[in-house]
Amino acid sequence: SSRKTKYDAIFGHRKYLIPGEDDDKLLQLLEMDSDLDNCDSEDECDVAFECQQPSTEDGQEIPLEQHDSDQDGQSGDGEDQQSEDSDDDLPLNVWIQVTQSKEINTNKIKRNEQMKFTWEKSKSFQGMVFEIPEVEDTSNDRRDFKPSDYFSEYIDDNFFQTICECTNVKYMRLHNKPLNLSLKETKQFFGISVLMSLLKYPRIRMFWAKTTRVYSIASVMTRDRYFMIRNHLKVVIDDDISESLRQTDKLWKVRPLLKKIRETCLALPRANTVAIDEQMIPFTGSCGVKQFVRGKPNPEGLKNFVCATPSGLVLDFEVYQGKDTFLQNSAKSLGVGPSAVVRLIESLREGTQIFMDRYFTTIPLLEFLLENKNHGTGTIMKSRVPRAVHLTSEGILKRLGRGATEQTVRSDGKINIIQWYDMKPVLLASTNLQEEPVDECKRWSKQQKKFIKVRRPDMVAKYNESMGGIDLVDRMIAYYRIKARSNKWTVKTIFHFTDLAIANSWILYREDREKLGDNKYMQLYDFKLKISEYLLEADDDEDSDENESRVHSVHTRNKPTGYVTPKSSSHSSSPIPNNNNASIRKRQHLPILRGDLKNAVRCKSSHCSKKTMFMCEKCNAFYCITSTHNCFYEHHKK
Repeated sequence: SSRKTKYDAIFGHRKYLIPGEDDDKLLQLLEMDSDLDNCDSEDECDVAFECQQPSTEDGQEIPLEQHDSDQDGQSGDGEDQQSEDSDDDLPLNVWIQVTQSKEINTNKIKRNEQMKFTWEKSKSFQGMVFEIPEVEDTSNDRRDFKPSDYFSEYIDDNFFQTICECTNVKYMRLHNKPLNLSLKETKQFFGISVLMSLLKYPRIRMFWAKTTRVYSIASVMTRDRYFMIRNHLKVVIDDDISESLRQTDKLWKVRPLLKKIRETCLALPRANTVAIDEQMIPFTGSCGVKQFVRGKPNPEGLKNFVCATPSGLVLDFEVYQGKDTFLQNSAKSLGVGPSAVVRLIESLREGTQIFMDRYFTTIPLLEFLLENKNHGTGTIMKSRVPRAVHLTSEGILKRLGRGATEQTVRSDGKINIIQWYDMKPVLLASTNLQEEPVDECKRWSKQQKKFIKVRRPDMVAKYNESMGGIDLVDRMIAYYRIKARSNKWTVKTIFHFTDLAIANSWILYREDREKLGDNKYMQLYDFKLKISEYLLEADDDEDSDENESRVHSVHTRNKPTGYVTPKSSSHSSSPIPNNNNASIRKRQHLPILRGDLKNAVRCKSSHCSKKTMFMCEKCNAFYCITSTHNCFYEHHKK
């Protein structure tokens, strides 16, 4: 029929059809145009179909049929005008079909590019070989570093001064009166917060309560003052941020802190092997960039993409703020996960081995890493495995038993995929690692009720060794996390990155001690305690006398003039006169009576089990002084 002929003329090119659409359904689309049934002449029908001519991918129109007017010839201006208005004259239903067809063709092209390779089962795989860079050893530069020196690399006095100024500006704008926050008080605020994370009281107010009062905290800052500073804590002045920057950067309220800590991370020596994973900043309040990641210990909060060494040292990070986070990334077409990898490896050297989990790994990403002379290995989702890879079914692998492995290599020899069966199939893809050599690992058997040995490919072993770095730094943060029940995501973020700076400092300190041959290094608890003491003992520049004779114990801070017992103690004994504070501070060791304590403390001497209330101000330790024995004297005469 004539209608069928016109259908073939328009939709005869099958590559423009939507898959799954049959001829009858497309014919119904033609019947929707009532003008076609009332054409007075053949020329009018031709004009009606003329605007519906499909175009090829290079933009050229497909000729439908030669009209008499075409044979007579038309001017070039008329043809140009027709091509310019062709998109505007297309009916909506036809325009949607052509547009969708082009998108489907693009996806087909991508699949065809992957289908040009074949995959075969093989026991051997070489991969591309890149030169492995040498790791720079800078541990000798930090031979004499103290915990406070490591921490100051991340947050120094200049940045504390910035926090002080920004917090004062916010308080003045809200309350129209000054907060009078100083640099010394700002550092003490963070020192108190760090010390609270070590003591782990269930409620912050308990540190100032009568029965649970902590002298090291309560004597430095009052409870209301602490909450006042925390509620107005800022690292940026809002009026200095333009409206355009607020629209493009959702993290502008904490950007200076993120930038400062990231600069220090980027200055660390680059490692040969790194891992990339997600890290959560716990927060359950309202926030525009909050995410939920199932399976994490803290699934709700801000998501932070982290690049770290196998030992847990963070080298780079990027806080996720939506789909536009990696908008400027050259590999944004690969997806959010692969784009995060491309962003985090910008500072790495060629030849670096990169490990990642199934959220990031794709075959196009591995190809991108090879183009940049880096190797990639990671678990991969089954849906991301090319169709040309024929995987053995789970039932067959289960019958073969735990440890069953199959390796599939791409025809160009650049990428291989391993399927390893443990409790269930595990898929991994790599550009340089393979199945051999195979070792054995211990796994618990529910059937035999004991540990059994299971064959494990080398790729799985290397993956498990290298991916634990980010989990390690997460554990270091979680052990002694600075907690704050606040509905401000900025406060949570500031405290999280303060913890991250301390954890990174301790990991680098431990590596330095091991490289220098000193295996007796401080544990994280002691390291963090030293940092809190350093912050609590902060002095203003004008306090020159205190700078010259700083008291080393946080338990002796802010004593009233002329006394050594605390001013606010409700059950203190008679104070000891102290008419010459300067001369006493210059002495080496003197006992002081801690009458402010509710209970006596056990004697520090290893040969004594008694309790005492006498403390050495210099050693910050308790020793007995009685008529029968003097542990204080016995200890200090050595």
